[in-house]
Amino acid sequence: MAINIVRTRSPCRGHRGAVDPHGGASRAIAVRFLPAFFFVAISGPLVPMLRRSPVAAAFLDGVNVASLALMAVVTAQLGRAAVVDLVTIGIVLTSALLLLRYRVNSSWLVLGGAAVGWLAHATGLVRLG
Repeated sequence: MAINIVRTRSPCRGHRGAVDPHGGASRAIAVRFLPAFFFVAISGPLVPMLRRSPVAAAFLDGVNVASLALMAVVTAQLGRAAVVDLVTIGIVLTSALLLLRYRVNSSWLVLGGAAVGWLAHATGLVRLG
């Protein structure tokens, strides 16, 4: 059984973390993502058969392009919301350089960005909220 940390409103000053012993967050994630995995597993063998039909192949190509366009728009919106100061601009540019030029694993980029953000906050370069 997973134990999740959740944020709850304290009757006295501020927020406090509480333990969710029933795993509500784990169940919510499972309910959200398991159907997608199920449908991918079911449709995987069907896609090659559908690709043989010109109409179905054109439909699948359209769905593919629409999915890529949606991901591009969401990425642009997240970028506008997340890149808000010189520190985040530096993290984005450095991460892009390390990823594209040196092929650094994205896990290291996430950890490095988190460390730089933490240091920037700890030294007072940026303030939250």
